[in-house]
Amino acid sequence: DYLKKVDKDITITILKDKTEFISSDVYSKQASEIISKYSQCSDKIKVQYIDPDKNPEIMTKFNKTYKGDLSGKLMLIQNGDRIKAFTQDDLFSTNASDYSKSCIAEQSITSGIMSVLDANPKKVSVLLGDTVSQITPFTDLLGKNGYEIAEVDPLTGTIDQDSDLVIVNTPLNDYTQDEIKKLDKYLYNDGNLGKNIMYIASYQQKETPNLDAFLAEYGLQIGAGYTMDMNKNNLVQLGESSYGVITSLSNKDYSADVAQTSLPVILPYTRPVNLLFETKDTRSTEVLLNTSDTAIVITPDLPSDTDFTKLPQGYVKAAAVGSKYAFDSKDKKQTSNILAVGSDLMLDNALITDVRLNNGDFMVSAINKLTGKSAGITIVPKNLSS
Repeated sequence: DYLKKVDKDITITILKDKTEFISSDVYSKQASEIISKYSQCSDKIKVQYIDPDKNPEIMTKFNKTYKGDLSGKLMLIQNGDRIKAFTQDDLFSTNASDYSKSCIAEQSITSGIMSVLDANPKKVSVLLGDTVSQITPFTDLLGKNGYEIAEVDPLTGTIDQDSDLVIVNTPLNDYTQDEIKKLDKYLYNDGNLGKNIMYIASYQQKETPNLDAFLAEYGLQIGAGYTMDMNKNNLVQLGESSYGVITSLSNKDYSADVAQTSLPVILPYTRPVNLLFETKDTRSTEVLLNTSDTAIVITPDLPSDTDFTKLPQGYVKAAAVGSKYAFDSKDKKQTSNILAVGSDLMLDNALITDVRLNNGDFMVSAINKLTGKSAGITIVPKNLSS
């Protein structure tokens, strides 16, 4: 479906002799079969195999265009002056436990085509610092979907005002007032707004009053503790003693790029994301993910012998967006947004690649909506073993 929309010339170059590549092993054979499908599905796509040792001039040509080091690259995808380069690891995945391999060429090639066709890719800045969790699988996923990823130290660095999204990932400790001012300045954007922040919470964070006040300006409050569901049908066991709460997609706009909306999004140990208001002045809030009406919130101050069945049950919000808007000189509405999610564990690699879940698809769709990226397709690696 995506290839039907391709209207510019694309060249896929394998930097190896075709016979040698195909005969390497069964996985290379699989990759070759998949690569051939692209040229079969679109007359705009050309596939070529070139041995750089026998054709050194081709590498000279690519090096004049590609902004980077081509050593160790196996595949190049090109549209005019835009080139996306891939290593062997981008085509074949190796299981760390038993060293078995699998072919992941399809997601890499489609991602590469999307990337070289996007003349103005969306930029994401990830704020570093002392965090509860690492979100590399999630930022890698955004990269596969055509986003340019950069990292910034919130204390010493400067947030690129050209960034379409800034990710604040599970700060263990509170931000300073100077760091909060940087976030405010980014969202205000000289009065033009049009910027976005994704705030990822964790139940393991310490108290963060400065960040709490910053989120409250956008109508968002990250509650204490974590969410559990008293209906076992709404839980998925992830380990011997850990569970993920099943949530439902509550906003069609933010799930527009999700292929199968019936699949659940699982949030382990999610903090509640409360709304302080629906609309207020030039601000508004929207719910993205909701639990069932049998959910409870387990707060840190509860006694160890608490009977959870006696706690109040009800819908708990697990992800929401707070927005501020203004009108520019042309009377056009401009909006800056904060997307808050209550669980860092929902972005675990096992969950965003599970074919039974919508964790990866939903988060890419939500980011596409925030940044205004027109996708029509999301590239999410799938772990078929599940």
